Amino acid sequence: MGASNLRQADFDLVFAFGRSEPAAYRNASGVSATAAADTPRFDYDATRAARGLLVGAGVELGGGDRVQLEPEILPTALFDFVTPTACDATVFHCFAPAVDNDADWLPVRRAWYTRNAKACVDAIAAQAGHHLAMGVVAGFRTNVLGVVQYRGYAWTVAGLLLAGDAVIADALGRPLISSGASKRR
Repeated sequence: MGASNLRQADFDLVFAFGRSEPAAYRNASGVSATAAADTPRFDYDATRAARGLLVGAGVELGGGDRVQLEPEILPTALFDFVTPTACDATVFHCFAPAVDNDADWLPVRRAWYTRNAKACVDAIAAQAGHHLAMGVVAGFRTNVLGVVQYRGYAWTVAGLLLAGDAVIADALGRPLISSGASKRR
C-alpha cells in the first residue's frame, strides 16, 4: 500500500474492518452523517477536505472500530521470522488525533521500524483519530537525524528504544526498535 491518501477502494482490499454500532462522521459534502455498523468512516472537514479514515473507541464496550491488515497484502518475506533481518520493514503512517475543532487538526507523519509489519500496522491502525496514509516497505529505510525520506515526504522515526535522550543502536548504528522487535512466531 502506498503512502497516498487512504480511499475506500484501497481500504477494502487491504484491511478487515468491523464495528458493532453506527457511528458519526462528516461525509464528502462536509455534512454530519452516520455510518452503519461495520462500515468504515472516511471523514472530511467542513470545507470538504479529506481527513482520512476515522477510528474511534465506540460508545458500547466492544463497539469501537476494529481495523486489521490483511496479511496476504504483504510480501511473504516479511513473515520470515527465522532468517535475521528478512522481516525488517519500515511502516509509514500519517495520522491526526480526533479533535472537535477543525483549526486544531494537525496530522503528523511517522516512520516505524519493525520486525513484524502486520502487528505494527494493526497497532497503529487501532489508534483513535484520523488515518490519512499508511505504507509498508521491506527493510529499514535510512534514518538521518530521526527522519526518513519517502515519496517526497519527511517521516519522523517513532518507536525507538531510548536511554535518556540517546537512541540505543546496533553495531551498524541502526536504532533498535520497540515495535515488534522481540516478536517471533
